[in-house]
Amino acid sequence: MKAFEVTKEDIERLNPYSFTFLMQKLLRVELSKLKLKPSDLTVSLDINDPDEGLDGYISCDIPEHHPWLPSGRSGWQFKAVKKFYPSDAEKEVLNKDGTDLNSRIKKLLEEGQAYVLVIGGKDYNHALLERRENKITDVFRTKGFTECTVKVYSSGQIAEWVNSNPSVVVHLRPDRANFKDISEWKKTSVVVREPKDFFPDLKRKEYLQNIREQLFSNHNKARATIIRIEGLTGIGKTRLIYEALNIEKLKELVLYTESPEKLPSSRFNEIARNEEILAIFVRCRSFRESLPICVVFVFESAVCCI
Repeated sequence: MKAFEVTKEDIERLNPYSFTFLMQKLLRVELSKLKLKPSDLTVSLDINDPDEGLDGYISCDIPEHHPWLPSGRSGWQFKAVKKFYPSDAEKEVLNKDGTDLNSRIKKLLEEGQAYVLVIGGKDYNHALLERRENKITDVFRTKGFTECTVKVYSSGQIAEWVNSNPSVVVHLRPDRANFKDISEWKKTSVVVREPKDFFPDLKRKEYLQNIREQLFSNHNKARATIIRIEGLTGIGKTRLIYEALNIEKLKELVLYTESPEKLPSSRFNEIARNEEILAIFVRCRSFRESLPICVVFVFESAVCCI
């Protein structure tokens, strides 16, 4: 199995909270890749609270022909269940007494937006997914919404989707790839946690701007860019890179590992061939004068740090 790969079984073993958290991260990554604001996604992690039919909502307009996200705005419901019959799909969109649609779903349809149901605990083939989509569509039509967009995913499709985003694979299976996402990087690295507040001087502000400009300018380009930062131990190279990457449109795409020695060459080659990776941050020693250096390798559309 490749490092940046999960299976449908990995998805199916998630509990409701973990599955909802995974979907939140996956959707945020997609918004980052589209250069949209991840804050335009709302997902409640209070899974026991009444949700009126929706766990998540994308409030920005998604362009057409995205492989996973419906165009325009959309509402999402996540179900980490082992069985989900067409009758369950009908119950999912109706209120408790079954007389009308759940309020948030009804508002969604009134505004011409898409409804997406994600089943995490079971994999269904195309025909079975279509049956569930048709059942939901029929319910919507009986309530007067004849023109509606409905999509249903199950664990197999979600595993495929996760595998197209290395930073999400790392979140789900950090043991496979020798990488951490940006939140784990912060938890395990004192130099990016302390001091808590970061107050860059004018020179560091210039460095931050230059690094981000190079990352964004390389977005969706075929060739890699290498950003090299060299300096004495403790001068703040790692913190500078962390702060450059810890912004809304980049942080969901970050991968980090502590040193090249902990990354087998096969892993690096797999990263370099992956079209969904924007940058790798490397901490190592310079061949000249043994100075510690940080190197950012910029690939296509995620940020990786070593």
